Amino acid sequence: GYLDYDQSHVLRFQAVTRLPHAISFGTSVQWASGTPYSIIEIVGDQDQTGNVNFRQFYPTGQRNDQRNEGQWQMDARLEKSFILGKATAGAYLLGENLTNSDDLVILSDNLAARNGISLNAYRKFGRRWEIGTVINF
Repeated sequence: GYLDYDQSHVLRFQAVTRLPHAISFGTSVQWASGTPYSIIEIVGDQDQTGNVNFRQFYPTGQRNDQRNEGQWQMDARLEKSFILGKATAGAYLLGENLTNSDDLVILSDNLAARNGISLNAYRKFGRRWEIGTVINF
């Protein structure tokens, strides 16, 4: 079966343009197919001595046979360069996840969850900003 990090397709478009006054603007748009995950069930069997042995099995018959939805991501970077004596410096503003997507990534789905939470999952959400400087000497 598939491994839990297998992605069938990743399509990425990147572009950079140089503007007057030493300003650069770049963007990146990416679509990635979803990663696989498993539906699991954990069953505890008690042996003759009273010990409980837990085993995991796949009700659908195969590991990682489900797939998350595809995800879009859009990033952009604006940079300005300066000359400081013998050094070159720059300042930049980077924006990640500009569409502020709230993608749910499922790692596994436990049908017999004892704590009431069946999904082992996380969300990739939130727009992120970064401000930085670069100095080349």
